[in-house]
Amino acid sequence: EELSFTLIEINCMSHNTNKALYADIATQLKCEKTTKSACQSFITSKHRRKMIVMLLDEVDQLETTNNSVLYTLFEWPALHNSRLILIGIANALDLTDRQLPRLKAQVTCQ
Repeated sequence: EELSFTLIEINCMSHNTNKALYADIATQLKCEKTTKSACQSFITSKHRRKMIVMLLDEVDQLETTNNSVLYTLFEWPALHNSRLILIGIANALDLTDRQLPRLKAQVTCQ
């Protein structure tokens, strides 16, 4: 039976670089290019009807000094025309409060 949404499953522990993470996402989305911008364009395409559910396991493994990847991923669902639902699984219960305070300032990301 075909799903009414596209499921993307990412184990964040298995990616050594941001480029590898975005390439995995792009490959699962079947984007033409394997870049962050290609992924973002795909999930915000006006012609896209199916929702995308992205399951990020071990999302706390993406923590860095500036958390740019975490911010990017958590901000994608709030983009105009976004068709993305993000589910993040982390060992740290307070990950968003502790590492991503900028998201709290954005009403659309709460």
